[in-house]
Amino acid sequence: MVAVRILFILPSCGEINLHNSGKIYSTIYAPDANIILDNSSEVHGAVVGKSYVQKNSGMLHYDASLRETETGDIGAEFVSSFWSK
Repeated sequence: MVAVRILFILPSCGEINLHNSGKIYSTIYAPDANIILDNSSEVHGAVVGKSYVQKNSGMLHYDASLRETETGDIGAEFVSSFWSK
């Protein structure tokens, strides 16, 4: 799979709710948001939020190639330096 290069920065967002088989291929940075994945929704990339809830078959697929992304890559505006399970 190609590395996810889209980065959503949502500093004032309070909640992100992805549900009903929704899919997103991206990195989401929303440090003040409660992030909820449910009803078979999927994120392919990475998520940073205030809280994270995964229920009813919601899935997060961390793209390990994000660790290799550099600021010079086309469409990239960040460098991933840390991720924990």
